Amino acid sequence: MSNNDTEAKEEILTNRICGRDTRYFDVSQRAYTCCPMLGNELPNNNICGQRRAGFRIVRGREANLNEFPWMAMLLYRKRASWDPELVFKCGGSLITNRYVLTAGSCINGIEVLDMELKRVRLGEHDQTSNPDCIEVRNKNKCNAPHLEIDVEEIIVHNSYSKTRVFEADIALLRLKMPVRFTNEIQPICLLPAHISAQRSDLVIAGWGETETGKISGILKQAIIMENTRYCKNSRQLNNFDSMTQICAGGQGGRDTCYGDSGGPLMATFKQGYDEFLYVAGITSYGPAKCGRIGVYTKTGVYFNWIMRNLKP
Repeated sequence: MSNNDTEAKEEILTNRICGRDTRYFDVSQRAYTCCPMLGNELPNNNICGQRRAGFRIVRGREANLNEFPWMAMLLYRKRASWDPELVFKCGGSLITNRYVLTAGSCINGIEVLDMELKRVRLGEHDQTSNPDCIEVRNKNKCNAPHLEIDVEEIIVHNSYSKTRVFEADIALLRLKMPVRFTNEIQPICLLPAHISAQRSDLVIAGWGETETGKISGILKQAIIMENTRYCKNSRQLNNFDSMTQICAGGQGGRDTCYGDSGGPLMATFKQGYDEFLYVAGITSYGPAKCGRIGVYTKTGVYFNWIMRNLKP
């Protein structure tokens, strides 16, 4: 068992302590341990999609600490190497305490064919520091250390091919252990059907390549809008299907890029006093040169597939 694995389990078990019973003298008998939610139980919108104030993202800005607490970093190991170091290749979104939503291309795509997905990192913001801290009123305010959990099961939509991108570029990752929701780790909401987001602001986020051509150490975010006409008229994107995919980005050069695949395309749902972010799409693919446009899998179209594949 690796040190990271041990630390992750200790963090999870510690976070499950939810009360104290002072009737017992022995300290080990005083703690109440709460059972986690079932893995196939979607959280309600009082929990999910709550944006904290505060890849590839081209011409984006740094996200605020804990602004997108559902962001997941997918970590891989090279198959033909003895090097135990894990490398970041894709993003994802935590949707329950046991499942991460990502792209099928993050499992079988060309860029990861020589890689094996091993872990998911949650609660990350700045890859160069652990824990992440910010200065508030001349004092450092720090997050809990990020959490790494092994992947127990990978479920890829069966119409995804290794040789080309189909419309169903979607996959689920079941974590080896359920996580407890904290300030740093929260799920994003899922809607049971796709809602048109034309003329609405959409948010992208990730640690992927920036306009400098380098992976971003810090989580970046940007606001984009749909641009369906571009994808329909583009020779490079002749597989685009408006029924199952969203075409968005390019405004002011803002776009996802290499390393952002699998991450969320987010939209805001407003109804009365309710307001929360939901995952409208999954970053799928785009032209070779970033900054022009991106294609995203419509999450709502595959809501039933997602629910069928979630287990307690």
